[in-house]
Amino acid sequence: MEDPFNEFSTLTEANEGKILPLFHPKTGEKTEHWLKILGVDSDAYYKAETAMRRAMPGIEAESKTLKGTEEQLNFIAEKQKEWTRKVLAAVIVDWSLPEECNEANKIKFLNQAPQIAKAVDTFISDRRLFFRLGQDSSNNSQEVSSD
Repeated sequence: MEDPFNEFSTLTEANEGKILPLFHPKTGEKTEHWLKILGVDSDAYYKAETAMRRAMPGIEAESKTLKGTEEQLNFIAEKQKEWTRKVLAAVIVDWSLPEECNEANKIKFLNQAPQIAKAVDTFISDRRLFFRLGQDSSNNSQEVSSD
């Protein structure tokens, strides 16, 4: 008997990941480069998001040591941006770029190419991309672009 919950499961596919093709930011043309991305339902995403949520109260407390509301808000915004990049880096598990796919390089890349960070965020949030829907899970043609 087939498991009735399989119809709704995205966990396996989210943990396997899908390919996000990269598009040139100026021309909009597809390049030879890609990122392999885990989904928002993946274990890696959950772990990274949990770490971010646990860090935020400490960041807010630390901001209170700063003078002025503007300085506090800027500090919180910068720290939140850093953590968001860490979460997005956690779901990038491979890439075609010439540099090693490690946390430092992933964060550097996301900081230097904010359009890629936005594309990764959009991609991981679209659970439909991680459903098998009767297709081979290696089918990685996606509608989300990085331009």
